[in-house]
Amino acid sequence: MFRRGCVRVSSSLVGKRFVASPGRCFVAKSTFGRINERPTVRFYCEQSAPEETKEKPRKKYDYWKLGFIDLIRNPDQHQDMFYYPADAKIEGHNVCVVYDRNPKAKKHLLVLPTMLLQTYKQLNENHISLLEEMKERAEQVVKEMKETEDGKDLNYKIGFQAVPGMLQIHLHVISDDFDSPYMKNKRHWNTFNTDFFLDPDVLISQLKINGSVSLDEVHYNTVIKQPLACPKCAMKIPRLPDLMTHLNEFHNAEQ
Repeated sequence: MFRRGCVRVSSSLVGKRFVASPGRCFVAKSTFGRINERPTVRFYCEQSAPEETKEKPRKKYDYWKLGFIDLIRNPDQHQDMFYYPADAKIEGHNVCVVYDRNPKAKKHLLVLPTMLLQTYKQLNENHISLLEEMKERAEQVVKEMKETEDGKDLNYKIGFQAVPGMLQIHLHVISDDFDSPYMKNKRHWNTFNTDFFLDPDVLISQLKINGSVSLDEVHYNTVIKQPLACPKCAMKIPRLPDLMTHLNEFHNAEQ
């Protein structure tokens, strides 16, 4: 389709094409009037087909966040992950205990509710007894670990992450040696060695008082980025490998 314009230009521009914007260009064509009259060069707007726009790639969803939900929905497919019940038959149980796939210490297990509870925001006063049972089960796991040959000399911590990385609430039971190839960076360390790691009574208390759980995620996301520090003497150590060496040389050797 052409639309005629009324601009006079040099005849040397005849036949030239000028791009005005994507999908629009102008073509110079000559027209003649009376004899001996200088030819007039006019521009005609040529509407070309619009360029195909490329679709923006869709943001990839982090499906690994659904791992715990898959565990409780398909326990028979993950029997090797279950500590309690050992046969992975969770029907009739309020909670279950599984091994962490990427343990951050010699002993690292997780207590999960068998009902779907993806985030703390879904908790209310009706879940107080459930969280108390999760805590009791975690304490029972520690007792049983203490009775094993490779776990009797370890110390243990129990807690929730203030800002969990995965869906389905879960309570950590972890030995405080943090001797694991999966303990790789500052975030991993600060998850279990700062205020980011919450005693289960923090959540239970909020449910009893307020009927809900409210945590300042901005604050806790700042906490997890704070500098590394020795949990025994509070010495600031910039690198995780140096911190682990410090612990082994000056603290673990004392035990």
